[in-house]
Amino acid sequence: MKSRPIQDLACITQSTLLNVCLSEDDLRALGVWSDAPNGAGFSPSVWCRAILHKSCHRDAACARRVADMLDLHFLDTVVHVRAMEVSEVERTVRLWIERPRGEALPGLLWALCTDGRDEVHALGVRLCHEAVAVACRTLVVASDEEGASSLDVTARRGDA
Repeated sequence: MKSRPIQDLACITQSTLLNVCLSEDDLRALGVWSDAPNGAGFSPSVWCRAILHKSCHRDAACARRVADMLDLHFLDTVVHVRAMEVSEVERTVRLWIERPRGEALPGLLWALCTDGRDEVHALGVRLCHEAVAVACRTLVVASDEEGASSLDVTARRGDA
C-alpha cells in the first residue's frame, strides 16, 4: 500500500509528527541540527524542527529522507497498521484516547498519518490533535502540582 507523502500533510499534522517522532539525534542524522543562535530566540530543538518542516514542504528529496527514516524507525507499526481493517484502527485510536500512553504514540501517529487510506489518515489526524491536547494539559497540570512558579507573571503584575 502506498504511503501518503509527508509534504502533503497539513502543517499541524506534520509539525506534530516532527516533534513527536524525531529525536535530536535524528535531526543530527538528517543534517538539520544546529546549536547556533537563531534570530527568533527559539531553542535549537524547536528551531531545527521548524526549519525541517519548511524544508519538507519545499524540497521533495528532504521530505523523502525524513519519511524513509521514520518508515525504518517504525517499520513494524507501519506494516501492522497497513494490514489492519479501518474498524480495528478506529478501535485502537479510541483506546488510546481513553487511556493515553506515550511509548507507542510516535509509531502509531506516523503509521496512521501517512497511511494511504483516507479513513485511516483522518484517524491519525484525530489522534495528533488528541495527543497534543493531552500533552498540553499534562504540562499545565504538572506545573500546577508543583505550586507557584518563578514564571508566574500574575504574581508580579501591579493590578493582580
